[in-house]
Amino acid sequence: MDERAAPAADTPLAVRIRHRHPPVRARLARADGADTTVLFEGDGPAVTPGQAAVFYRGDAVLGGGWIAAALAEGAGP
Repeated sequence: MDERAAPAADTPLAVRIRHRHPPVRARLARADGADTTVLFEGDGPAVTPGQAAVFYRGDAVLGGGWIAAALAEGAGP
């Protein structure tokens, strides 16, 4: 697997929302262009538009961005 390749849908990830909080297990649900949807596994952290999210696979940073909206529980794609 090329570690530099963009992750495919349903890829397991770790997502860090706040720099002092540990990464949380999640799955990449959708990535198309500039928009990405990530679904937390189990209870995820409370997120707020404008917060940063960083995506990891192990110690490798896969990417990140700014949270535009929080999905309602069970409202994944």
